[in-house]
Amino acid sequence: MSRATGALVAVGMIGGTAAAAPYWFGARIESRFEEGIASAPANPYYHLEIEKYDRGWLTAEAVTVLKFTPPDKEPVTLRFDHRIEHGPILGGLRQARITTTAALSPEIAALIGPLFGAQPPLVSVIDIALSGEPEGTIDSPAASAKVGDGGALDVAWQGLRSHFHADRGMTAIDFAGELPGLAFGPSGGPPLIQFEGFAMEGTATRSETGLWLSRSTLDLAQFTATDLTSGAMTRVKNVRATSSSDEKDGLIQVALGLAVAEATSHVDGDTVKDFALDFSLHDLDAAAMKKFQESMEANRAQAGRSDEQMGQVVLAQMQSLAGELLARKPSFAIDRLSFVYQNEPFTATARVQYVGAGNLAAWSPMRDLAGGLGFEAPQSTVQRLVETQQLNALRQQRAKRMIEAGLVSEPTPEEVAEMEAQAKAISGPMIQDLIAQQMLVPAGGDRIRAEAAIENGRITLNGRPFPPAMPPGGVVPNP
Repeated sequence: MSRATGALVAVGMIGGTAAAAPYWFGARIESRFEEGIASAPANPYYHLEIEKYDRGWLTAEAVTVLKFTPPDKEPVTLRFDHRIEHGPILGGLRQARITTTAALSPEIAALIGPLFGAQPPLVSVIDIALSGEPEGTIDSPAASAKVGDGGALDVAWQGLRSHFHADRGMTAIDFAGELPGLAFGPSGGPPLIQFEGFAMEGTATRSETGLWLSRSTLDLAQFTATDLTSGAMTRVKNVRATSSSDEKDGLIQVALGLAVAEATSHVDGDTVKDFALDFSLHDLDAAAMKKFQESMEANRAQAGRSDEQMGQVVLAQMQSLAGELLARKPSFAIDRLSFVYQNEPFTATARVQYVGAGNLAAWSPMRDLAGGLGFEAPQSTVQRLVETQQLNALRQQRAKRMIEAGLVSEPTPEEVAEMEAQAKAISGPMIQDLIAQQMLVPAGGDRIRAEAAIENGRITLNGRPFPPAMPPGGVVPNP
């Protein structure tokens, strides 16, 4: 064979391979697409299926259907159109690009049409790399319009931007997204609801046990809600929520956190600053949690069960796995609860650990739990919190009386003032009585504190047995 002939054969082989590549990639992507839909978690309330898949040489068109069946309600069907472009060369080396848009029903299209016009409200683009790793975006365009009858509502949507990447086996996923803002309310008036600067990012990985573990952060710059009757606003600024879960030596550790720079209530105008809540779960048995998860997934796949029946199933499964779930002595902790109210700080911590033998049938909190809790705060803050609790109770009592009388009305200013006076009259003596019994103790200045603990079946409050031992005669002396 001459060199020229050999070169022509080589070119022909390369050309034949290149021509066949789209078919090979197309068949491979179709198979992965079908596998992905088939592997969606089974659930009696929704079902995802492929309605059609038409594969051509370089592209394919598919339609998937998501059917929701809420309990005791009519089913809802959503359709999604997918355009699949096969590789290997398509704006870069990749197996395929899948572009998905929602096929809106006439009713939904009429509802959001004034806002988005001809633009699709949501678009997903997923690239499948030659290695098989998926990477994609889910975006929504910014839009604003007057909607409702006669344009009664102003809606301003600043769009959605998000991105994700996964490994080939879908065992590790990175994700990030942001919603710059949303505002809606009566036309020409202040927004009824408005938020700005919502963003989240995180990672999720499948552990050796098969559980999904994650780390994530969620931020919100500002949220406001306006009472249209009074014009007063509830405002929350600079919110951050964090979560993490890890597995080591067959044990799962979970940590959750919430921080809020400032929150102002429209009800009474009170402002809470520097709010922080961190709590954690420790030493959850990973294998037992996996068994519980698999059981719940199997039960969710069974249709026709009411919420009450599902609750009974969950309880029964927890009881059957109690020995395994509790064998490693898990614990729960409020690592930090703190905030500043009326320029005075409030702090609290708590920790409870299971120390029993894992027999829920013989459950005893005195025997099976150990731990403690404590707090410190200004007496005025504690009294205000008690006043608020008492005021809420009085409001509920009034509402119950009104319902029994067949009436519905908001309390008048005079009734509110009377209930506030009653709440204050109750809370003052209540706090003084707790201090007199040393259930609350002075912590310097206007501050008070309390510390409770349970260990070896004994409860102590501020270092003293609780309840206190009854002296001869059955009367507890005033300390």
